[in-house]
Amino acid sequence: MVSKSDFESDCARCQALCCIAPTFEKSETFAYSKPAGEVCKHLMTDNRCAIHEELAEHGFSGCGAYECFGAGQKVVQAHFPNQSWRNDPALAREVFDTYFTIKALHELLVYLVEGIEYCDGAELQTDFNSLIDEIEARTQPGARLPDADEIEAYRQAVSKLLSVAREQRIDPELA
Repeated sequence: MVSKSDFESDCARCQALCCIAPTFEKSETFAYSKPAGEVCKHLMTDNRCAIHEELAEHGFSGCGAYECFGAGQKVVQAHFPNQSWRNDPALAREVFDTYFTIKALHELLVYLVEGIEYCDGAELQTDFNSLIDEIEARTQPGARLPDADEIEAYRQAVSKLLSVAREQRIDPELA
């Protein structure tokens, strides 16, 4: 069974995927625009950020707020162990695509793990646990990663379960 701690980011076990894979646009939270797959100009060769301690002062508060839900280390450690996008640029696209998929699935798993705490009734808890197990299985190395349509179907299923749990929950102040 998964727990909230399974979805905590561990930057020391990642290869700075969040500094390369995503796009960011110049805004209040990002001082310059960067296309997807381009290395952030503040990323050092050891996969650490040169301005990490001063992100906001340099106009990168968005980096401090970013959360991968543990997808970075799962992709690096489990899906591509002993491999690096830095050492094999041809591998980069596959690593980044896997990262985005795992990140989306991990976000849904976080919602489910938190939402199950509010379930009333064994049947609803069983539904939550079944969906958790199904999505978690899709994040494992060797499993076929879901495509965009399947991820959307998972989002809808998660939303529906959370809505049911919310409707069933009785507000203690109203009881």
